[in-house]
Amino acid sequence: MKYFYFIFYSKTKRIRLRLSLFSLIFFSFLFALLLTFSILFVLQRKKLSEEKKMYTELHLEGQENLKTLEEQVKETQEFYEDYYVNLTNYSMDYFKSLNIKNEGQVFNDFKSLFQEAGVSNNSKILEWAQKVHSVKFFLQKLEAFQKVQDKFLSIIPNGWPVKDKMGYITSVYGPRASPVDNKVRMHEGIDIAAPIGTPLIAIADGKVLFSGVKKGYGNVIMIRHEYGYTTLYAHCDRLLKKGGQVIKKGDVIATLGNTGKSTAPHLHLEIRIGRKIINPWVYINSED
Repeated sequence: MKYFYFIFYSKTKRIRLRLSLFSLIFFSFLFALLLTFSILFVLQRKKLSEEKKMYTELHLEGQENLKTLEEQVKETQEFYEDYYVNLTNYSMDYFKSLNIKNEGQVFNDFKSLFQEAGVSNNSKILEWAQKVHSVKFFLQKLEAFQKVQDKFLSIIPNGWPVKDKMGYITSVYGPRASPVDNKVRMHEGIDIAAPIGTPLIAIADGKVLFSGVKKGYGNVIMIRHEYGYTTLYAHCDRLLKKGGQVIKKGDVIATLGNTGKSTAPHLHLEIRIGRKIINPWVYINSED
């Protein structure tokens, strides 16, 4: 049998190690195996560390969003409580001053109403007039608020991006195993499945920022909206708008397709504020 000799020297003695060919091959294999497992362990640990960091950031972001939402709900509640109190007080004070300034005018303005209601007692006239004015004033404010709301909903992304509310969600925003290589990655949008050629609509007024092909996304159309919002429609079949075109909410901008890194016909929708990608679900589910 063939042997290999390894001699180690120290200041006081010499160590002689004899290994057979089989032993040398065995120890070499063992060393290579340990090295391979060590590298895999380090890589896996690094991957788990990155995933932990990502989930931690998502958790912190979710807590921050929840806190912001709670503050908005509280502010909205306080606004409406204050609004109705001020509305009532304002209308009452207004009508009192009007009645004092133009004595008898209140009765003349609402004479027919009083007669139909059978109100003959003068002490009831001001009370009825105040109620009528309060309703009228409230309706005017409500109409103004509705106009503001309609304007807001036209410039901020909201509503279902597929025409006639067709399609269904196949993948939500968040970490997931990629259908292409099965690796866990952050899915930065929402996937909506529907037949190829289904019209896609703009979910807010805006201007086409980009219309063309992007790596991985296939045919893409990006629209810039007010307040830094941008919407991205990916994997389209046909792009019906060009860069620079001004569009309105509800305009058909493209058709649903299966281009780019796509395993089936669907729309990949992303919404961004500046460079930050946000969860589209809050917006496409907020039309009403």
